[in-house]
Amino acid sequence: MTDSLHEHGTAGAGALRLRALLGSALEEAGRQAPGAAGRILGELLNAAEALLRQNREQWKLEDVSHDPATGMAQLARTKQMIDRSNAIRTGQINRIDQLAQQLQRDRTSSGESPSLHLSETVGELTDRICILLLKEEYAADHEARDFAGRKSRHLARSLELTVTAMVRGRAALPPRGIMKFYGPAEELPT
Repeated sequence: MTDSLHEHGTAGAGALRLRALLGSALEEAGRQAPGAAGRILGELLNAAEALLRQNREQWKLEDVSHDPATGMAQLARTKQMIDRSNAIRTGQINRIDQLAQQLQRDRTSSGESPSLHLSETVGELTDRICILLLKEEYAADHEARDFAGRKSRHLARSLELTVTAMVRGRAALPPRGIMKFYGPAEELPT
């Protein structure tokens, strides 16, 4: 169970936790990457922070939609805002995946086949980490906060291993596609 975002913490604290969690994972992966990978990893971290902010905004909208005092007209407007928020969020996930794609080593020249076939894209994994950080920040009880914290740390390590395998040319990520369309703000994957 979670409490309302209106009653807790600051957005800055979440961004600092995200930067600490993902920063070390991406830094380690960057040690394995040639050339411009450091710049790309920095952009990826900035994109992850934008995704966390969007998830926070969406959480606030969900709070409004779940409030019994919300009238029908406000609920309809909030639902439209949630759809727009999801479109922006999906675009941000796609941006992370576009950046991550630049890290994949070209295997066509080496003839190597990837040894790892992963089930999530870097953007999808980052989105899950962002959501867990919000759950950890706003959970109403200690047990839920602890679980969300352990899970987010585990997924950050998974992200590190994923990006490291990508830059080594050992990972094949799933195709990124849009399963649900939220509107024009959404960027389609390239």
